[in-house]
Amino acid sequence: MSDSVRTKSRRERKKSSKGFFDKLIDFILSRWLRYLFIIGVILIGFMFLGEYLFLQKNSKVVIPNEPINKSAAFDNLVFSVGILKTRFKSKEPISILLKVKNEGSSKKALFFTSSQKFDVSVLNSAKAEIWRWSKDKLFTMAIEEIPLNPQDETFFEVKWKQNDFNGQIVPPGTYYIVSKCVSSEWQPVIEVQIEIEPEKNVKRKT
Repeated sequence: MSDSVRTKSRRERKKSSKGFFDKLIDFILSRWLRYLFIIGVILIGFMFLGEYLFLQKNSKVVIPNEPINKSAAFDNLVFSVGILKTRFKSKEPISILLKVKNEGSSKKALFFTSSQKFDVSVLNSAKAEIWRWSKDKLFTMAIEEIPLNPQDETFFEVKWKQNDFNGQIVPPGTYYIVSKCVSSEWQPVIEVQIEIEPEKNVKRKT
């Protein structure tokens, strides 16, 4: 074999060997790049998830400051609860109006086993009872009747002074007012949500 043929053969082997290493390096780099890309996507996803959870935790839902009027019906009798607004200032008395109306065309009657006709309780944001209207009251035990002609109504009003069982003013936050009629044959329960806002700092002139 001539020298020129041997030189050519060495060059071809060298060329083929170099191409193999180049391919191996490209393969390794491409795999690492793919891994880095996947890791980058996962990290970005975790960043967005963390930001979303942070916003969810720290965001406050603002409910409209509008009158509340919720009702429940049974056999043409409608029990409704009315509150003038949704948000209240700290220490502001809250008036709860309870009403039972006969919306039928025939006479109805509500029967009670005592002089108590209704009850109202307040729950905090954890749904724990912190105040109840009937707690410090005494009621006579006797059967009582409230007759209601068609379209007749009977009203009860309760005021909550934003105090708890111990007489202490409750802190600002979310509260639930639970009202119910305690008639012997029908005891509807209505729950409404309110907000007590923190007091604003008022700068006094010196």
